Amino acid sequence: MLYAFISYLSRLNEPLIELTTQQSMLQQAVVAGERVFELMDRPRQRYGSDDTPLQSGAIDIDHLSFAYRDDNLVLQDITLSVPSRSFVALVGHTGSGKSTLASLLMGYYPLTQGEIRLDGREISSLNHRVLRQGVAMVQQDPVVMADTFLANVTLGRDVSDTQVWQALETVTTGRTGAQPERRAVYASW
Repeated sequence: MLYAFISYLSRLNEPLIELTTQQSMLQQAVVAGERVFELMDRPRQRYGSDDTPLQSGAIDIDHLSFAYRDDNLVLQDITLSVPSRSFVALVGHTGSGKSTLASLLMGYYPLTQGEIRLDGREISSLNHRVLRQGVAMVQQDPVVMADTFLANVTLGRDVSDTQVWQALETVTTGRTGAQPERRAVYASW
């Protein structure tokens, strides 16, 4: 009798757990949908006409403030200088603005206040191709395309094999895929 009661109670409980899981997934889908529609409703971002490639990689940020919406600043009065050929790690708690700052450096959003200069040039003056070719960001959880090792390294750019292997040697992964037969190996993690 006790076994039957516990069994029926379990059968009653399983759909309730499934229902709460589905509700959570639905809520996530609603939020994602709102973000997609917000992006679709935004005016097309304007870029500058300066198509001179970035050379040194120096970054200067002066009194930068940013808000996704008009009412709430996400970043407030940030000033930062990164010398040429330096590496920077943005570290902080979830929601502290790391990804927002990186997205602004990539030119994904127009600035609310302040300025960002790359190689001494205002980011708003740069052509979008110059930004995409000259600035790179490595996410905490990198995305690996379901494609070959070579395609993941070149990211669709026209790069010679010699340049690829030099870059791989620079980051000490050249030994992993240096054999020509490994170039077409599919990447998966």
